[in-house]
Amino acid sequence: MKPVFKLVFLLTSLTMVALLSSCHRYYTAPDFDAITANHKTVAVLPFKMVLTGRLPNDWTEERKEKIETLESEAFQRSFLNEIYRSTRNGKKNFKVNFQNVDKTNALLKENNIDVRESWYIDPQELAQLLGVDAVVRAEVRKHRYLSNWESLAIDWADDILAAALGTGTILPWNATKTNDVDISLTVVENENGTVLFNASRTCQVDWRQPANDAIDGINRSIAKAFPYRANK
Repeated sequence: MKPVFKLVFLLTSLTMVALLSSCHRYYTAPDFDAITANHKTVAVLPFKMVLTGRLPNDWTEERKEKIETLESEAFQRSFLNEIYRSTRNGKKNFKVNFQNVDKTNALLKENNIDVRESWYIDPQELAQLLGVDAVVRAEVRKHRYLSNWESLAIDWADDILAAALGTGTILPWNATKTNDVDISLTVVENENGTVLFNASRTCQVDWRQPANDAIDGINRSIAKAFPYRANK
């Protein structure tokens, strides 16, 4: 892989960072408590990733899909981690359990559903397939704006998945261009397909911090507002 392509590949895939600004919208079903009274388990589905804007000339559709798939699982894992962190050491515990991401994805695979296919299947159907009371379905839309330093010949490592899951990467000192990121997250229950909770967020991110910091930051504020709290 050419050094230039490695740089663009990393920047576009997993190097969204440092939240600059954001706005939030939340909705909780008025009968949430009644509907969820007997709920025990919730699963977080792979996030649907949509990359828009101008792409490098040498990108293929296969490469773009690979990036989106890797990011999908990175966001999925991050959101569940932020859910646990939002309990504030037991002060805001949940009254439900959350299905392990590895189990969720393994069950999808066992039913011949890959990450990308899961984005388009009815969430109520997936909740029943996974054996949970509700699922978290989310979409992340990134508006990619390339800057003139995208052609810098810097030899980056190929392992972007490792970057997504915690190791991050260091970017050029002048990499200050931002991405607009829209995230929409919905909780759907398994019996009637009722929307129990919806949250949306629009934010700008910088490229100068590790990718995992950006992903966690995007998820954090929504996780803090997530329902099913035992202590209100």
